[in-house]
Amino acid sequence: DEYVVTVTAWGPFTLAARFVGEETFMKATFKNKDLVHKACQFTTDLLIHLYKPLVEDGMLVISLADPTASGDLISKKQFKDYAIPYLKQFTDWAKSVNAHTLLHICGDTTDRLEDMPDTGASCISLDHKTDIARAKELLHGKMCFGGNVDPVAIMLQGTVDDVEKSCKETIEKAGTDGGFVLMPGCDIPPTVPYENIQKLIQVAREWKL
Repeated sequence: DEYVVTVTAWGPFTLAARFVGEETFMKATFKNKDLVHKACQFTTDLLIHLYKPLVEDGMLVISLADPTASGDLISKKQFKDYAIPYLKQFTDWAKSVNAHTLLHICGDTTDRLEDMPDTGASCISLDHKTDIARAKELLHGKMCFGGNVDPVAIMLQGTVDDVEKSCKETIEKAGTDGGFVLMPGCDIPPTVPYENIQKLIQVAREWKL
């Protein structure tokens, strides 16, 4: 078997918020838009600088997490104004060096699903809060999407049978026509039972379109 090995970093908008400070950055999206754009351009350039040698050494897939761009934190308009342009700039670079980009955004992104293809990402990983059936309606045939088994209620706290049931339900909602990757809805806690992880992988491998 072959497996994708990648390195994850914060996306441009989230990384900019980390540098500036989350509260200050959120206020700036209303009061100092120039600061937000300058910070996001800086972090986009920084991410390209970070990933360039990794891609040159053979990395095929770049993983970005942009949780501050979530619907839990910013509006759809702010997402389009501040997050998408810099994600697109980064993914354009990635494509130019023959690398794919897997983008994850935490929280509920249902209201901005239709805008996800504009990020240029090869695949969008969706949080368990997002309506995965709606994601299929809006994204199938436009980009690969994945998710969104609950990492805590199911993966951590659930039984093996709970994991199997949730995985199959998720595939039935989103993956029966392909273009979908079954995965947890976000990072899984380090104490998730190993057998639960094995069950998710097993369901994905054994599912037949």
